[in-house]
Amino acid sequence: QGFRPLQVIAKVRESRTITSFHLAPAEPGGWRPFEAGQFLVLRLPAANERGHVLRNYSLSGSPDDHCHYRISVKREPSAGPGLPVGQSSNYLHDNVCVGDVLIADGPRGEFVLDEVSDRPVVLLSGGVGLTPMVAMLHALAKRSARRALFLHACENGEVHALRDEVNGLIGQRPGLSAHYCYRVPSPRDRAENHFHSE
Repeated sequence: QGFRPLQVIAKVRESRTITSFHLAPAEPGGWRPFEAGQFLVLRLPAANERGHVLRNYSLSGSPDDHCHYRISVKREPSAGPGLPVGQSSNYLHDNVCVGDVLIADGPRGEFVLDEVSDRPVVLLSGGVGLTPMVAMLHALAKRSARRALFLHACENGEVHALRDEVNGLIGQRPGLSAHYCYRVPSPRDRAENHFHSE
């Protein structure tokens, strides 16, 4: 459908490593609806400041919100000695502020929630991979009576993004539940019951 400008209307830190960017169309007619599970393609500056790179980021907000999109991006560290950090994720975290305009195409993607079926759903994710699952949980909580389990694994509560939002969604109706598995839970995680297994 072509690239168009989206303005950053909010920037929210979700965990130690993940930040959400709320994006609204910068021009009339720039809104395109999306299905839970789809992603935006962002055109971002290349590291050498020549040209650009394309990066896909899953939409993590509700598909029933027709005013803005939300992407939740993990800052990617270096994968080892002498290796660079994640170019685009660090650019978004360090350089993009409220009021800035990003160029995006989409939504795109066929990894979407089957909303026709009435079968139970397991939403299974690890780390920042929870982003499309949160969008799907929004749709399940508001549009469906299906049973659903949100099963998420990560290091610990410091990097666990959107936990309160997920807990709020599963509390909206019967048949929704969540299970969090932490690899290295902190003393605070244990004291405050942030996780179910390790």
